[in-house]
Amino acid sequence: MRLTAQRSRTSLADKQGAFEPYVRVNGASGTQYYFDSFSEGYNGMSYIDGEVESTFFYHAREAFDGVSQFVVEQGDTIRVFKAEQGDDEFAFFGFEAPEGTIIHHYILGSRLVLMNGENKIYIYDMESEKKLHEIELESENHYSYICSTTDQSCFYMTTSEDIYNRNLLRVDLEEGTCETVDISNADFLTGNGKWKFDCTNRAVSGDYIFYRVSNYNSMTSYWFRYSMKDESVTYLALPYYEDLSKSSSVVPKCMFAEDGTKGVLYFDNALYLADFGSGTVTPIDAKIPGVTYSTRRESDGMFACYYQGSQESDSRKELHVYDAGGKAIWQIDNLPEEIIAMRFYNDALVVATENYRLYAYDARSGAKKGVIDIGKQVYHTSIKIFDGTGGDLIVDSGSGYLFMINYEHWALTGAVHEAVGYCPALKRIIGRTGSSDNKYGYCRYYSVDDLVEKGKAFVGEQTMSEADMATYGLN
Repeated sequence: MRLTAQRSRTSLADKQGAFEPYVRVNGASGTQYYFDSFSEGYNGMSYIDGEVESTFFYHAREAFDGVSQFVVEQGDTIRVFKAEQGDDEFAFFGFEAPEGTIIHHYILGSRLVLMNGENKIYIYDMESEKKLHEIELESENHYSYICSTTDQSCFYMTTSEDIYNRNLLRVDLEEGTCETVDISNADFLTGNGKWKFDCTNRAVSGDYIFYRVSNYNSMTSYWFRYSMKDESVTYLALPYYEDLSKSSSVVPKCMFAEDGTKGVLYFDNALYLADFGSGTVTPIDAKIPGVTYSTRRESDGMFACYYQGSQESDSRKELHVYDAGGKAIWQIDNLPEEIIAMRFYNDALVVATENYRLYAYDARSGAKKGVIDIGKQVYHTSIKIFDGTGGDLIVDSGSGYLFMINYEHWALTGAVHEAVGYCPALKRIIGRTGSSDNKYGYCRYYSVDDLVEKGKAFVGEQTMSEADMATYGLN
């Protein structure tokens, strides 16, 4: 749906009755204001670009309910808008989402998963626009999403009843069932000693969950690998004991291939190559003071590590990139901005900073490809990058904002505010009204090339007049 400004200079008093349900004018009269352009939001709010900057109005949702025009009053200013149905624009799904507060929503394949404040899970198929399943969980517990399998047929959550996170809740999207699985089911853990599971520092790759385990009595430490496919558990013994109670890290400290075999570990201020196939952990001669964030490229095993000093005496901000064997390729010292997220995309390393910028570096040389000011925060644990169309990529910030970027020129081509997310299976941007009725819908993502083709189809054989061509300097 596209919202367009109704341009008028008649007295508001002449039309007062028509807009009574939406705003009370109280007998005032004045000019009806309009704006040349503004962008649509998906949370019941729209951002106005024009005479007033950074102004939100809160009645845009009425346009989604079939109202042809509506009024917004802001102080002494009255604005009249008209809603028009656009070509293949925002459309609501045919299913009815649950009422009340939605605390979580996830896009898994072509399915939309919603969870409300009563711990009820609702699973919808966005292609057929039908509700598939409804699951009721224990009302006293708190649940947190971890990951899904690669085929996105099921997903996993932690539960507050297990403070050690040994037991996860697995939700089957096909069957609409849930069960508790023990990811620590290993025979050697039955020995004496108190085992500490560091599942808060877990990492996920492919169909595997990785996490650390330590025993305070036996002074031993392990990295575990749990298979979401066959529920098997494999472990690697670390060279020495690591006291997890002294760890202040809040991000995963391992990066593994999607097949779960080889990867990189970081602990006790050192990097190690890990191999679950051979059961070996080999130190890397890497001159890096620490690891704050890290990421790995699946195609060739290249990985990047960012370090930021946490003390007043240590203000370093360093970016280090290595090949799969741990050989240093390039590094940047004294970064001007704090990095909060990193992801590889094709031949580039995409870096998000605290000042709302997205940098692109050549993965092999470290040369800066470009920088974009996106103006919004990116969350390091949730950032995703998707293939768009027409040479674009889509960055999901994890905070309700989608950014469309032309990869070749590293230029921002579009942005969607207050979005639920992007569904690559259907090539749709998913949104919601943000009101208590929880209306979810979608619009298709168009590249610039797509829009050009749509324009050609719309114009057909028509041509501009000589006067119009002269106006725009096209003759």
